Amino acid sequence: MDRLPTFAGRRADATTTLHVNMAEFQQKGPPDSVYAPLQSPYRRGTYLWGYDINGAGPSWPARTIEARKASPPR
Repeated sequence: MDRLPTFAGRRADATTTLHVNMAEFQQKGPPDSVYAPLQSPYRRGTYLWGYDINGAGPSWPARTIEARKASPPR
């Protein structure tokens, strides 16, 4: 199995501005051997939808967005 990405506990706080967009992207989940026999464009990975936060690009597993009720908007 290929290793999954880790996000090393990076967090945004109340002073951080986030720009969030939905984006379709391709990413490999299973090992490369699953995709090798497929024709293009499927050889590049499974089609997914995910959040692109501050231009970092969408990914799976996705980043976690945690918000608190009654927090003042920025």
